[in-house]
Amino acid sequence: MSGKGGFNVSGKWELESTKNYPEWLEDMGIPEAERQKSLANTPSLEIVHEGDTFDYVSRKGEVMKKVTKKIGEEYLDTAHGLSETRVPRWEGDKLVISAANNPPGRWTTTCELDCNRLLLTYTSHHDGKDGVTAKRWFARVGEPDSDFVLQQKTEQN
Repeated sequence: MSGKGGFNVSGKWELESTKNYPEWLEDMGIPEAERQKSLANTPSLEIVHEGDTFDYVSRKGEVMKKVTKKIGEEYLDTAHGLSETRVPRWEGDKLVISAANNPPGRWTTTCELDCNRLLLTYTSHHDGKDGVTAKRWFARVGEPDSDFVLQQKTEQN
């Protein structure tokens, strides 16, 4: 099923490559110990995307985080120890997630497909101006586990 943005991100994804990610973490003011922990583990994602709803599990080493996002609905993002109320929206074929109040907030995340890879672009913001931009490419390694899909559908009902 495809969202309004015209692409579907359902699947299992593993980090393939990055650009400027350590610099972005530093620019965001993430403490050194947290940056090292983030860089030491290769993340994987498992996503079920149906219409305007995205259910996903992010895994970094032993740490697992489950999140549900819906286009236009606010949620609290606590990635890397940061905390910001954010809202996802479509901008053409890109899924853009930024602060719900006073956009762009501390950071913006843009999701798009790039040559069959999932590209996550992170841009830091300081005083309303863009800071460092990082990119992370994820390769699709399979479909979501049927247990994961069933669990997400059960939780939604």
